[in-house]
Order: sequence, then structure tokens, then C-alpha cells
Amino acid sequence: MEKSEGGGRRRRKPHVLIIPFPAQGHLLPLLDLARHLSTVDALTITVAATPKNLPLLSPLLSTCPSVQPLLLPFPSHPSLPPGVENTKDLPPSLRSFRLFMANFANLRSPLLHWATSPSLAHPPTSIISDFFLGWTNGLAKELGVPRLTFSPSAAFTLSIARETWATMLRPPPGAAEDEAAAYVMSFPTLPGSPSFPWREMSPLYRAHEEGEAVSEAVRNGFVANMESWGSGVQHVPRAGRGVRRSPEGAARAREGVGGRAGERAGGRLLGGPGRG
Repeated sequence: MEKSEGGGRRRRKPHVLIIPFPAQGHLLPLLDLARHLSTVDALTITVAATPKNLPLLSPLLSTCPSVQPLLLPFPSHPSLPPGVENTKDLPPSLRSFRLFMANFANLRSPLLHWATSPSLAHPPTSIISDFFLGWTNGLAKELGVPRLTFSPSAAFTLSIARETWATMLRPPPGAAEDEAAAYVMSFPTLPGSPSFPWREMSPLYRAHEEGEAVSEAVRNGFVANMESWGSGVQHVPRAGRGVRRSPEGAARAREGVGGRAGERAGGRLLGGPGRG
């Protein structure tokens, strides 16, 4: 609520801040959601972007006058290639992807500065951000607004991510490489009680090293997602490319829960290099 000129209280103008993750497979579905939201009367929408990702917003900005861009400088890092602002331009390594993902959290300070600026007529009243950007949950709490997690994957994939990062279930310490690869990860709390071998789990998850800075930043982001106000997922109406076509998986895909092993990209679950 805001103070009116007469000293009373009036409702704040609805203003959604959308923060995409700069990978095409993540960014484009969220921009499509922004396009749908732009049809709502009296709703202001701001989409955060870095300079080299701004051209990807052009189709949206040219057709949706209620959507405005918020241009932010990309946070540089000595271990990332200079000038890279989108995952498609990263070296094809999991290390680079994880570092890029963790480094993106350095946008929190400029976002907070913008959102609390006295010159901003209508501060954001809610945040919608990609599920790779769990740190935005802390930003939303600091601003006192709800944050919605957006997943470009299906609900089943998001559920697997939540379970794994919450429990940190892993093969027994000291297990041989072939034994670890075949270790069965079971999820009895999910519909159908699915289970998958360790080798099919997310490379982001398998690469986690307890106490290592980038690993902990990635994990903290996924854990923060569990505390968000709500979650939105991309609907998968039928089995498509990259989804295992077992009878059981096809049924789950039809239900919009992503197939037996969720949405896959090159045999990987829940993101990683190449997913964008």
C-alpha cells in the first residue's frame, strides 16, 4: 500500500518484475508468459535484461507497449569469457555453466537499487523469475513482495529437482565409478514412486561438491525456490523430442508431468550445458 496525497492509504499499482535466465530454452518461454500477462489491463511489466540479451526482447517490446525493459550491466567474472551474456556463447563445459549460473546472482544489488529508487513511480509488487535464479527469492523478501518461480520444464522435472536438492541423496561414499553410476535414486513421495539410476540425474546435481563455493551457490538457489510464494511450469501436452516414449512416460507427458525421466536434453535432466 502507498500513501495518498490526503494521507490515507491506496493500493499500489500492479507491477510485475520478470527476471529471465539468459538461455534460449529458459528465456523464450518466460517472455511468452510476459506477452500473455501484457493483455491484463492496468498491469505494468518490466523485464530485466543485459545489453547483449536485449535484442531477444525486441519482438515482445514491439508488440506489447505495457512491457518495458530494465537494462542491467552483465556482472563480469575473471573465470568467464569476456562479453559472454548468454549460455549459448559459453564454452561447452559444466564448470562454465555452473559458474555463469552462480555469477548471475551479482545482479541482485542493481535490481534492489532500481526497485527501491525514489524516482521509480510504481515499485514492483511481485517478481516472476526463472528457477535457475533462486537468489531472487531473497530479493523478493527484501522488497516485501511475492516471488513466483518459473520453470521451463514440466512439473515432474521440477518435482525431481526439489526432492534431490532437499534431500541431497547420493551414492554411498567411496563407491566405485560403475557402482555409483548404477546407484538407484528413488522418489517415493512423487506420483508413481519413480526411480532412476544416478547417471541419469542432473549434471548440476551430480557435480555438487559440499563446501565448494559455486556448488553451494547452485544448491542454495534451488533450496530457495522451495520457499517461493508459488511455482509456474511450462505445460507439456504430449510426448515430444527428448522425452522417453515408454507407455508409462507417454502417459505422464500427456498429464503434463514430463515423462518418466522428465524433460531430457542430450540425456540430461533438469538443465546443464546445451539446455539453452
